Amino acid sequence: PNHYHLLVCLLTDNFGTEVMQPLMVSYSKAINKQEKRVGPLFQGPYKAKSVSNERYLMHLSRYIHLNPVEAGLVIKPEDWAFSSYQEYIGIRRGTLPHPEVIWEQLVGGDPTRNPVFDKNRVSEAQRAYAGYVCSGDDYRAGLTASLLFDE
Repeated sequence: PNHYHLLVCLLTDNFGTEVMQPLMVSYSKAINKQEKRVGPLFQGPYKAKSVSNERYLMHLSRYIHLNPVEAGLVIKPEDWAFSSYQEYIGIRRGTLPHPEVIWEQLVGGDPTRNPVFDKNRVSEAQRAYAGYVCSGDDYRAGLTASLLFDE
């Protein structure tokens, strides 16, 4: 792969310049040193897009999780080990991704914010997300790409 996608909730207005840009420079330098190479590691420069509404958020999440499938790297999104999709649907338990903001779009509220942690609601959200991603009709029709890349 020559690029990657992150769906990040920003903590500051300058996240790209304060966090992402130095992170990418440091990462590239470290890999180049380790591999005794020079030059960029990824296709094109760092890009950031603002997620302005829930519809765009959902399409973006689906786009990211289906990207390795569309690129022919795996058959199913859960087969791509370098994705958070397995956490989103409950196959793997990780600490970094927080799919709650996506889940609440599908099941009407964040199932993990209840006073009593409701495992059934989490399972429902995980199943709903897997169904949403795999239905992907609007993704395959090119609507997600137009949402992502229209300037």
